Amino acid sequence: MWHKDSATTAAVAAQQVESSGQSILELQCSSAAREAAERRLKNRDVVLKLLRSVYFLTKHRIPHTTVYQPLLELQITNGDNLLEQHITEQPANAQYTSKFGAAMMIDSIDTWLKRRLLRSLTSSSYFSILADECQDICTQEELSICCRWIVNGRPEEHFLSILHVKSTNAAAITDALTTFLNENNLDYRKLIGQGYDGAAAFSGKQTGVQRRMRVHAAHALYIHCSCHKLQLASIQAAESVVTIKRMFGTMTSLWKMFYYSPKKAQALRNIQSILSLPELKVVKPSDTRWLSHERCVRAILKELPALIITLHQLYEESGDAEAYGLALILTSYPGVATIILLSALLDLLAKLNNCFMQRKAADFSKLPIILRSIVDEIKHLKDPGSEWCSIVESTVEMLETEHSITVKNISSTSRNAVCANSMAEFRDTVAIP
Repeated sequence: MWHKDSATTAAVAAQQVESSGQSILELQCSSAAREAAERRLKNRDVVLKLLRSVYFLTKHRIPHTTVYQPLLELQITNGDNLLEQHITEQPANAQYTSKFGAAMMIDSIDTWLKRRLLRSLTSSSYFSILADECQDICTQEELSICCRWIVNGRPEEHFLSILHVKSTNAAAITDALTTFLNENNLDYRKLIGQGYDGAAAFSGKQTGVQRRMRVHAAHALYIHCSCHKLQLASIQAAESVVTIKRMFGTMTSLWKMFYYSPKKAQALRNIQSILSLPELKVVKPSDTRWLSHERCVRAILKELPALIITLHQLYEESGDAEAYGLALILTSYPGVATIILLSALLDLLAKLNNCFMQRKAADFSKLPIILRSIVDEIKHLKDPGSEWCSIVESTVEMLETEHSITVKNISSTSRNAVCANSMAEFRDTVAIP
């Protein structure tokens, strides 16, 4: 039987040689080439699956050190036979399924993306540079670099690098920026703009980064981030108004009370359910971005009845003195008026900040019109007969009639006095030309 099979195989081979016009060696070489090509295609498909998995984790900020292997196992469980065959057949050092293999692929993706962006950047006629420094979790100073350039007639902005700097003085930051530009062969003659925050190290007219960079690129005009300037102006204005400053402290205390106590948070959810209110959390006011207080104020205003009832309940059940104090503030006429005033004011500032200044492609021809419109609306807030005053009255009425919550100083004369005092303080403190 064995001899018969061998003879059959030899006859088939002889027929293939005769029909192809090639020698046995040439046939073997061509067969090996086909197999190698098939392996390359197969390996390419496997590597593509691995790269997509790593990219997915990185894009969604999921740690590859702990989730990469379970993600691959999930794909195999869902029927990915090619990936299963790869892991089964390949030795451990050629599988690229460890966290170290994932790190290598992340570096490869980073290199490819950076090269593509730099090719686009170097082909542009002009570009500007944006930079900011911060301290990472290891207390090391890092400098993040973004660039903005023209692609097909439209501006595009991309993050390009994050560099470790030994110092945050102007000289060290300038050295880091010039090194980055030189290493990537970026032409200083094309650098027409530079944008940083208002820190002295960046904005200094004599020795700041912006002045030092203009030694290399004379046309690189410095622009202080408009949103940062708006933030600084808002902080200064808020700090000068006692009622607003105190309300920010109240907002922080409310967030801490319900964030750090699951029991109190559950009590708030129970009251929200009874009142058929949306289950919203108290938002933390950000220390670095003052305009984030808008979200906090909006949440408090929507949940005001539930917050007041919950605070009273916490005091009655456990004698929580802080809850009682917060309830007194939220049930006082100045407290209600300040929350509604902040809601109206922050809404206008957020419109300027989010809907215009932080767009990728801003139309500066419309900026004067938008600024005048918002300034006029803020000026109107200083009028005691403006809309927010009527909202205060309707909110007080809603608390009293629908939820039986007594608001302090609610006689007609008291209401007018509090409103007038708040408006006078606002008018005297916030100076608008």
